[in-house]
Amino acid sequence: MDRLGLTGGLRCGGDSAFYVPSTDAIHVPAVEAFGSVDAFRASVLHEAGHATGHRDRLARDFSGRFGDESYAFEELVAELASAFTQAALGLRADIENHASYIDNWQRVLTRDSRAFVKGCTLAQQAADLLLAAHAADKGEEQTQPLQRAA
Repeated sequence: MDRLGLTGGLRCGGDSAFYVPSTDAIHVPAVEAFGSVDAFRASVLHEAGHATGHRDRLARDFSGRFGDESYAFEELVAELASAFTQAALGLRADIENHASYIDNWQRVLTRDSRAFVKGCTLAQQAADLLLAAHAADKGEEQTQPLQRAA
C-alpha cells in the first residue's frame, strides 16, 4: 500500500470502510472487526480500487452520489479491481462481499450494454496499478499484468 502513494494513508479503526478522495485516505475497521482476514483484505483492496481513481493516479470520475448510476459504476470498478487483485495474488476471494454489490450494478448494466466491458477495462487498469504497487512494496519487479506475487 505504501507505493500506491496515498497522501492520507491507510487508517484502521471505526465501523465502516471507505475511501476519501479529498484526503486521499482509505479508512477500514480493524482486522478484528471482520469475519476473517480474507474479508479484511477484500475490503482494503476494494477501497484501494477506489483510490486508484484519484486524480493523481488513473483520474476516474468521483462526482457520483450514493444511489446514482455513476456511483454504482465506480463501485463496479472498485469491486472488480479487488476481485482481480485477489485472484492475481492468490488470495481467497470473499465471495459474500462481492455478491453484495451486484444489486447496485444491475441498473447500470441494464441501461448501458457496454458498461460491464468498460468497468472491466477500468478495473484491470486499477488492478494493474495495485499489483505494481504491491510488487514495489515487496521489492519485486512486475513484468506482466496480473502476475502472481510470490
